[in-house]
Amino acid sequence: ERSMLANFRNWRARLSNSEFTVSRDLVFLRNPGELEVDQALPLRLFEFVARHNVAPARQTERRIAAHLLRYAQTYADKPPQARWWRDFLALPAVGLALRSMRACGLLTAILPEWERIEHLVVRDFYHHYTVDEHTTVTVESIEDLATAKDGIAKRFAALLEESRNERWMLILALLFHDLGKGSGGNHERESVRLARDFVKRTGLAETDAATVLFLIEHH
Repeated sequence: ERSMLANFRNWRARLSNSEFTVSRDLVFLRNPGELEVDQALPLRLFEFVARHNVAPARQTERRIAAHLLRYAQTYADKPPQARWWRDFLALPAVGLALRSMRACGLLTAILPEWERIEHLVVRDFYHHYTVDEHTTVTVESIEDLATAKDGIAKRFAALLEESRNERWMLILALLFHDLGKGSGGNHERESVRLARDFVKRTGLAETDAATVLFLIEHH
């Protein structure tokens, strides 16, 4: 068993590139100093995580968290655009990446609306978690459905495979579907309003935006 684990880890280590090192199934920054000057490096890091399903080391998350103020200011002026969101949300392990982005605070830096639901408790039948955790779990559930091999979930796997080029829109809608919670009014309507602001600042294509807004509105 030790030999098999070592071989697996050696195979995962081959994912390393000029920016990121994979060691013992964790991602480390090769040149942490680059975080000072390259504002897009965290975005590439979490693309790497979502593509290869390898979590960042706690040390890596702490390094990013140390620069959050600068990132929040940078992304407020130049937010990630629609193409980045489309490519990122289409990756197979985006749930893992989003969970880590929450942990280090980067998700709020690139999606300020997220702060509205951080640690928010809503007492109803549907929420067994805080709203931010509930939202992350929904994304992870989609990933689980996409790989289902048997039982009733298998039919969802077939649907997700059929629509794999558009699945990113479902993930985006899930990210926004509860952002209106805690507003004191109709949270679906408030979530749509927040999503309209996002669509505008990121330049999401009109047809894609209409689909995402429809999904949010109808929950």
